[in-house]
Amino acid sequence: MTTAALDRRESMRRSCAPVMAELADEHGDLVAMGADGLSIFGALAERHPGRFVDVGIAEANLVGVAAGLARSGKRVFLGSIAAFLARRACEQIRNDVCNPGLDVTFVGIGGGLAYGMLGPTHHVVEDVALFRTMPHATVLVPADAQEARWALRTAARRRGPVYVRLGAREDPVVHDFEPKAELGAPLPLADGDDVAILASGICVSEALHAAAAVRVDGISAAVASIPTIRPLDAAALERAIGAARAVVVVEEASAAGGLGDLVAGLLGPRLGRRLARLAIDAGYAPVAGREALLRHHGIDRGAIAQAVRVLVEQERRCAS
Repeated sequence: MTTAALDRRESMRRSCAPVMAELADEHGDLVAMGADGLSIFGALAERHPGRFVDVGIAEANLVGVAAGLARSGKRVFLGSIAAFLARRACEQIRNDVCNPGLDVTFVGIGGGLAYGMLGPTHHVVEDVALFRTMPHATVLVPADAQEARWALRTAARRRGPVYVRLGAREDPVVHDFEPKAELGAPLPLADGDDVAILASGICVSEALHAAAAVRVDGISAAVASIPTIRPLDAAALERAIGAARAVVVVEEASAAGGLGDLVAGLLGPRLGRRLARLAIDAGYAPVAGREALLRHHGIDRGAIAQAVRVLVEQERRCAS
């Protein structure tokens, strides 16, 4: 994948709609639910109108009804704006679905800063951390529409609660085809021996741009997408890092409880000071578009490239 190819964009929602219809064809027990909107279930609702339920603007009730359907033997997918789902219905998610380990997949639309100009009420950077702490929950953060399709198929096969975080509008495409990924394993996208950049979500495309930028400085940076936040296999993570002498982790999520914390916990003792973590710290963000917000929080391609350069310079000083 070249950085020029990243100019192509695709909506996760639109690309996932036919996948959900296909999954409903394959699984006769699959029921989809929404909160005042079809979300990614338009094609499914047309093909199987009796298997889509809209509860209106009532996210807590949405989760409660989903729990009831799951207890009756249904495989439930529900879609809602991520900010309202993760925060407003957090108690129901924990007590009604995750504690008993029910088969409910939560599809959060517009995770992170995806809603941009709509402001902090529609931003959600704590969703990954919240779902990571939920009992029995699998957490998937796809980087593009291709990974999103993989994530939904994986969720349909997996028993128990699953959170899938999707974008809101059109995002850069980092894969030419739907990846043949393994749950818990990183997806290598670029090779490099100096630094490994581990990223999730939209930060994967930013990482690829950063790797191209530092290549001009003679720095070889590997890039891997981490679509599975939980469970994440430590041995697979080691393989993704390979021979790289330092690691940069970047995510469009809270610095507390996200991918950076996970990598630090799994590999921190081995990496020591050679680990840089770029994420979103607490603080009120300005009203701005998504790209400007990525820059504001220091998780865009420029910030990633700078973090890589600093780590390499530190390594060179220690070696001299």
